[in-house]
Amino acid sequence: MIRRVAWQLAWRGPGRWLLLTSFMGWTWLALPALQASSAMSHHQHYGHAQHLGLTAWMAMLLAMGPLVIRSEIAFLWRTNLPRQRWPAIIAFLVSYILPWLALGLAWAWLLSGIPWAGPALLLGLLSLALWHCSPLRQRCLNRCHSLPRLRAFGRGMLSDVARFGLRTGALCCAICGPGMVLVMGLPDHHLVAMFALTMIATVERYLPARRPAWRPPSLFFPREPHWRSLVVPPAPPVETA
Repeated sequence: MIRRVAWQLAWRGPGRWLLLTSFMGWTWLALPALQASSAMSHHQHYGHAQHLGLTAWMAMLLAMGPLVIRSEIAFLWRTNLPRQRWPAIIAFLVSYILPWLALGLAWAWLLSGIPWAGPALLLGLLSLALWHCSPLRQRCLNRCHSLPRLRAFGRGMLSDVARFGLRTGALCCAICGPGMVLVMGLPDHHLVAMFALTMIATVERYLPARRPAWRPPSLFFPREPHWRSLVVPPAPPVETA
């Protein structure tokens, strides 16, 4: 079953391009030079640590992002004419990256080169656990299930898609950004932590919406298997004007 789902995910619609992009990101992250640079960045000059930290941040976004936004890309693929699919997807991706780039720059300037260890790591883990249980984070996850009304042609379509990408990027930053900041500050085992975070974010992204409340993340209480939603995302309600 899982093998069949993975095959459909790889070749149905834009799935092949998303998986290829994610594979490129993981290859970039796994490069020995980047791994060594990430490990050494905590002991190097502050300016050099900023550069290395931002590079690793963008590589991680390239690796995990395509799997998380599968539903939005599939929506644009289905609702646009063939000649308008790629302009719409490109406009969405450019806007989607902007909030992540702003967060990455803020992290690189403020926290890059400062490893999470000892009490700081414990405090970071506790803060991350509280955020994952918070109703505000669940509201952001629920908001990701709604899709906007988009104009069909011209600059209006591109403008609507750009706003859609900006909104999705901001929501994803709120949902996954704290985890990425913590993972990027770990003194070791970056790749393992990044892979775990990517799997959690991907599965959680396609679980059903829940009423916001203080409780454990919905990942631990799935109501039914949702592997197939990674291939054919459920049709979310479209926002009314």
